[in-house]
Amino acid sequence: SVPYKTWQKVEATVKNNADGSVTIELFADGKLLVEAADSGMGGAPISTPGKVGIRGDNANFKFKNFTVTALE
Repeated sequence: SVPYKTWQKVEATVKNNADGSVTIELFADGKLLVEAADSGMGGAPISTPGKVGIRGDNANFKFKNFTVTALE
């Protein structure tokens, strides 16, 4: 559930793995919500820098401090 009128800190990480797969993780307020590994089923994993965005279907939301940084 999503609390109303309460700011949440949401983060996503994407990292390339040594085996060629790509791991994606989604966090809310520091808690891991979901993790997935793309090993290339149906096509090669997207492992090069690209574009990012924010999407909310059937939602009314606001965001601030949207940043994208490289993982070290």
